[in-house]
Amino acid sequence: MEETQARRKEESEDMRAELKPLAGKLAAARQSCQRPANVPSQAVHAQTISKLDDKRFGLVKAIEEGESALNAKEIEYNQLKAELRELEEKEVTEEVELDATAVRLKLYEELGFQWVESKGSADPEVLIRAASDEMHVVKLDGSLPETEMKNKLWQLNAL
Repeated sequence: MEETQARRKEESEDMRAELKPLAGKLAAARQSCQRPANVPSQAVHAQTISKLDDKRFGLVKAIEEGESALNAKEIEYNQLKAELRELEEKEVTEEVELDATAVRLKLYEELGFQWVESKGSADPEVLIRAASDEMHVVKLDGSLPETEMKNKLWQLNAL
């Protein structure tokens, strides 16, 4: 019996010697499987992932809308560019017959001369806007020779 008891004691010590490292490994494994304090819980983590997914989908949508708007503007730009090219290549004078009198009257008006027909008189009048923004009225009644009238008009315009 003593022999059996010694053998059992020896087996028990061997098992305890094997058990000590295994217990240390078990404790380390238990600690490593625990979530650290600075890591959020599983529910909080899932909520954060959900929020980030929503934000990502919003950004993707905004990018697609921006690209769509950009494509529309590029198409419009190319259409306008083609239209401009067509207009630049078009010869306007072939399509429109210019009225020489109307062109001359417009040029005179830009130089400061404006022809006005007075209601009470058959003779036309000229409104002259001088360089100093003064206004002069001259009747074209034929009282002066043509060259003197022209000189008078230009002198009044230059004041």
